[in-house]
Amino acid sequence: MGADFIGGYVAVRKTKDEALAALAAISNDDLRKSLVLSVGISDDDDNATSDDECREIALFHLNMVYDAVDGFRRDGAVWHINDVPCVFTGGMSWGDTPTDLCESVWVIAELGITA
Repeated sequence: MGADFIGGYVAVRKTKDEALAALAAISNDDLRKSLVLSVGISDDDDNATSDDECREIALFHLNMVYDAVDGFRRDGAVWHINDVPCVFTGGMSWGDTPTDLCESVWVIAELGITA
């Protein structure tokens, strides 16, 4: 069994302040659903991630994406498509996340707060 290439990208049309405002506007239920889909947080009654923890997770990933836009990450590339900065990342995976930035790109793309 060999490795597979896994990658992703997210368009970053909004400023970081606009994205933070969009994140604040997302309901706790919608945020939880997006995080369950994108990073597999626990949603069962016994081990459920708290609302505050969900917000912290989303904020962490938002900061990672904007660090990439600002050139502070080396595991991603910013390409401009139709004058819109897009953060791309990826690599070979043997069942793990290929880059630290991959999970952040997946979360922010799922939330749609930068588009």
